[in-house]
Amino acid sequence: MTQQPLPLLKLARVGKRYAGLRALNDVSLQIAPGEIVGLVGPNGAGKSTLLQLVAGSQPVSEGQIWYAGAPVTRLPEYRRARAGVARVFQDISNLEQWSVSDNVELGLAAQRATRSAWGELRWLAGALPNARPAHPLTLQALAAVGLAESGALRVASLSHWQRRLVTFARALASQPRLLLLDEPFGGLSLHETELMIEMIRRLRQDHGQSFLVVEHNLDAVVDLSDRIVVLHLGEKIADDAPQRVLADARVIDVYLGGA
Repeated sequence: MTQQPLPLLKLARVGKRYAGLRALNDVSLQIAPGEIVGLVGPNGAGKSTLLQLVAGSQPVSEGQIWYAGAPVTRLPEYRRARAGVARVFQDISNLEQWSVSDNVELGLAAQRATRSAWGELRWLAGALPNARPAHPLTLQALAAVGLAESGALRVASLSHWQRRLVTFARALASQPRLLLLDEPFGGLSLHETELMIEMIRRLRQDHGQSFLVVEHNLDAVVDLSDRIVVLHLGEKIADDAPQRVLADARVIDVYLGGA
């Protein structure tokens, strides 16, 4: 019998409460190495909350989280980042007057940080050396997203699509094994969405990375994902291959509005 690989990410009966309000309840899921999992559901379903719990930017109220076989439930965000968990934010939060390369260097600073980095951009800016050549990992990350020739450009001069690629490169610079994508297709054209799907698949093929993708564009999620998890009112109501999820009666009722 072939032994199944250990999951890269495992959540067991995870819950989250805010001042008595339950945002997530008893959610369990797994992501295998190299797997792309879509996370969908109506507004208020708990998708962003779950992403925050996996990243470590919010503590769980109950349940356990494992990453690469080790418990990380109580680990702070910076330690999860150093272990290989990277988040690509919905907000294209680049520093516009910086160069593309310097923005990507933030990913390396987060990897080396000894405290949570994502909310400390001023500290990171002070930590970055001036007038130095781009780090090899920065160049590698820029090449992976098709910006190899754009490192010296100011972010302010880039298109929306290019700025989104910069946020991707910044996450890749830390050499993550798991990427958490928060609405990666937001604001993209149909053609750009197709390019983004191709890029994510290429990253998985070339580097074996896993992805947890929160997204409202259901067509894109179905096209991209190996498996889809559906949340509703903080609870998991489906976890299966895309076409089987689309055919699930409860998903049709609560997520697709009976369509």
